[in-house]
Amino acid sequence: MPGSRRSFITLVVGLAAVGGAVVAIQLFVNARWHRMAYDLENQYGVHIEFDNFEFPLPWRAQGAVAKPSLAMFRPGVLNSLAVDLSHYPPEFLREHVSTIYVFRHLSIAGQPYGGATDTGKSAIYIHQDWLGDVGAYRDAMGLHHELSSLLLQSPQATALRQRWDGINPEGFSYRFGVSSWRNIAAGATDLIGSPSSYEVGFLCGYGQTSWEDDINTYAQYLIAKPRLSERLADKYPRVGAKLNMLRDFYRDMGYVSRMKSRDASAMPGNIRLSKYF
Repeated sequence: MPGSRRSFITLVVGLAAVGGAVVAIQLFVNARWHRMAYDLENQYGVHIEFDNFEFPLPWRAQGAVAKPSLAMFRPGVLNSLAVDLSHYPPEFLREHVSTIYVFRHLSIAGQPYGGATDTGKSAIYIHQDWLGDVGAYRDAMGLHHELSSLLLQSPQATALRQRWDGINPEGFSYRFGVSSWRNIAAGATDLIGSPSSYEVGFLCGYGQTSWEDDINTYAQYLIAKPRLSERLADKYPRVGAKLNMLRDFYRDMGYVSRMKSRDASAMPGNIRLSKYF
């Protein structure tokens, strides 16, 4: 057999072996993330979807586009999601959330979104980079923000709105009536608070854009940043009043404590979970 042909055959065999290894790795990764998603779904009663995005009609009319998370990153993404879900009793999630859609890009009306909700289906759409909120960053958002939006569709939220507005400074009005892409388009995404905002009862500039986003930012702190929340509540009366009000609202919605201690629980890897109140 001529040397050139022998070399070609050797190359083909080598490529086939490499290709087989790649396929094997892909199958392993896919099997792993499918199993992880299955376990989380069984534990919390919430469907987790990476590929088949179902957008509500208004989003489709605005040209909503999503890009799914790459399969190789999904095990890590699910680990992060598990951290966020662990803040909630499973029965609470089963009652209020049907599906969590995870993506690496979402745009609606040409604006990028980190998260959104379809209240009609009790569904949360969340960017993979917004997951794994362990309270380590002051500008963290994530699942807690979007879950709060779902809870605010309940009848109990009407009374909350009336009491909440009473804490805001006299004459204050939110920049926008509702949470929408306009908030993003206007550049109103200041997620890091300051003493001047704390004094008047807001955790960040974004919280001043709409009533919903005000409460959502408080939900982030209440669930994932309990120690920082307590420090702010002790120093700023308006912040403390809003946090107490939101805590009561979550209790009314079924957020029942599974922990007797007021201290945060330790998780493997030194991940600190928020206390259940």
